[in-house]
Amino acid sequence: MFSSRSGYYSLKKIGFLFLFMGGTVFAQEQKGGSALPILSTPKSDYGLLQPEEKNEDYSFLDRPKPAPPMLSEGEQFIDPGKKYLKKLKREGTVSKDTYFGDVYLGDIITISSHVKLLLRDFGAEDGDHVRAFINDKEFISVIPLKNTFFELQVPLKEGFNKIDFMALNQGALYPNTAELRMYDVYGNLLLKHNWNLSTGSKATVILVKEGNEIKTE
Repeated sequence: MFSSRSGYYSLKKIGFLFLFMGGTVFAQEQKGGSALPILSTPKSDYGLLQPEEKNEDYSFLDRPKPAPPMLSEGEQFIDPGKKYLKKLKREGTVSKDTYFGDVYLGDIITISSHVKLLLRDFGAEDGDHVRAFINDKEFISVIPLKNTFFELQVPLKEGFNKIDFMALNQGALYPNTAELRMYDVYGNLLLKHNWNLSTGSKATVILVKEGNEIKTE
């Protein structure tokens, strides 16, 4: 067993050792030495700058589209082409020196005993007139072309039938302009055509009448 005296010396040595270590640390701080670093609690973002959150407004996508403007009584949308068309009708589309020759409108085979012709001026009503011929014989001497249709019944003979329309003038606006529609006795549309003719030129259509009944195979 240790004696009390030997125990006293052991405790004294231990105390001296702690004092020596404390003095060494204090001396290092006085001479500029660094002490052990103190660790701070780490941040969740690691110290980086976080971007600002931007709340984009997309509410405009859900907004209802504005209703079209209501027209008051008697009001109409403006057609930008009307002004140009009026100018053409007023001044004429071509020069009076431009020549428009004869026009062939085609040939038609039919069983109809006669055909109904509708004729009008498809442009401005400017005083155009035509003359009608059937198989080179004058049928009507003067047909005034207006914007409303002129109706004409033409009988057909068996076989070949030629119908000519000759422009008698070119009216106030050049040239002589007309729309021709042709129907058989059953109401079928046989022909629809527009023409532009100089004075003295003709528009011609040929009809071939074959029998009185529709042929079946």
